Amino acid sequence: MAALSTDTVPVPINSNNNNQTSNAKNVIETFFCRFTQHDDRRTSAECKLCHKVIWHHKGVTSNYSRHGQRHHKNEFEQWSTSLKQKNDKQNDRKQPKIDEAFNRSTKYGSSHPRQIEITHAIVNDMIIDLGLPLSIIERPAFIRAMNIIDPKYKCTSR
Repeated sequence: MAALSTDTVPVPINSNNNNQTSNAKNVIETFFCRFTQHDDRRTSAECKLCHKVIWHHKGVTSNYSRHGQRHHKNEFEQWSTSLKQKNDKQNDRKQPKIDEAFNRSTKYGSSHPRQIEITHAIVNDMIIDLGLPLSIIERPAFIRAMNIIDPKYKCTSR
């Protein structure tokens, strides 16, 4: 792999925060030096690897990316892979994966120890020991009381 020189110039690209713009800016900063804006609404930059001058319209960077993809395929693929891994790591920290977001339960599962413990307490202590009717667990007042005691508990039906 050819070594990239450290000669870079600030790249005046539109500063909106979408990935495409930042990736284009990264392509220019990584692979090109001597970025110049010309009066005729064109830009030019010199490739750090082959020293060829690439031209394009102001604000558009596809020629720069295309040059890297066609003429420096290995270096460009290696850079793209590292950029994708970096973006994946940033996205992992910012946002939960879709299956994690939908699997967050606000209630205990039927095999959760706390669910089992409360159910046994209701059956053994309230229904058996106190002699309360089994239908108590379906009454709105009982359900409201259990919701205050433990909001994650799901009342079982008789």
